[in-house]
Amino acid sequence: MVKRKPYFVFLAPIILGLIGLVMVYSSLSPLYMGRTVLPPAFLKQFGVFVFSVLLYLLIIKIRPVLWIKGAYVFLGLSIIALIFTVFRGAEINQAKRWINLGFITIQPSMFAQLSLIFYLAREKRFLQGLIGTIVVSLLILIQPDISGAFITLTLGLGILFIRGVQIKRLALVFLIAGIVIFASGKFHGKSKRRIEIFVESTKEVKSTVLTMVHGGITGVGVGEGLGKFSVVPLPYSDYIFVTIGEEMGFFGTTLVLLLFLFYFLRGTKIVEYADKPEYKILGTGILLLIGMEALIHILTCVGLFPDSGEPLPFMSQGGSALIAYFLGAGIVGSIINESIVNWWRHRGTHTARI
Repeated sequence: MVKRKPYFVFLAPIILGLIGLVMVYSSLSPLYMGRTVLPPAFLKQFGVFVFSVLLYLLIIKIRPVLWIKGAYVFLGLSIIALIFTVFRGAEINQAKRWINLGFITIQPSMFAQLSLIFYLAREKRFLQGLIGTIVVSLLILIQPDISGAFITLTLGLGILFIRGVQIKRLALVFLIAGIVIFASGKFHGKSKRRIEIFVESTKEVKSTVLTMVHGGITGVGVGEGLGKFSVVPLPYSDYIFVTIGEEMGFFGTTLVLLLFLFYFLRGTKIVEYADKPEYKILGTGILLLIGMEALIHILTCVGLFPDSGEPLPFMSQGGSALIAYFLGAGIVGSIINESIVNWWRHRGTHTARI
């Protein structure tokens, strides 16, 4: 039974973020070696982290009804931002996924996924929910962001399934959409190359796995890893889990896995006690998004999934992603706050196992 707030659930994102901050600093060191002790990229990431944590603590205090009531507005703004990105977005690595505002670069797809969750938590009709999911997925797909579109589609259909939609209907939609996403990946240059690398199990895949194995049980020590110098691509973002494996070893990767697993399982259990179905869907959807992102990132790092470019939630370098994840975690925290109050109010009518 719960007689006090599950504080560790609230702390898990911050703990993951702090570990990630250390790994980002370590991973960036080769780029600035001999020039500065504190890389500008790290200082920027540190500033974003502080802002994200403050936002997280603020959002926890806001009632989740705000996100439900504003769902249509948030989704509409997200769709407009995604359309703008396709035509006028900043192009990096053959993809238009960012809006450059001069002082900051924003990746709208990260916030569009959250907006879709808000929308699906409010919208009760299957067809409207499906249309919203497909529209957002397609706009992310044509950036192109194959893995992002796949995650968005899976997320949307997963929420519809939780709401009780027949699995046969969802399976057909997923099959058709999956074929479209895979086909687009085969024809787009960078995505095609990523799939070919994965299928052929080339040196690039093997090198990341061997780098993790090099860490052994306890790791080679924070800052002492060699993979970040040449072997591991983007060790501070797309492959930060590899950096954790090499420098913190089996203990470090296990700690990170357990933190994510605990946060997901404990969080989904507690949000079940929310007094409104919309809150349950909202909290579960956000936790599902964080869980999928973490799973795909980790599977990519161990060579079991094509190079996705997906960040590790709370840990990888990146402003939009970090802010979006802490925003989502803050909403989950606000739902947990209300869930605990609801459990306490009805503690005599059922036995809680959380």
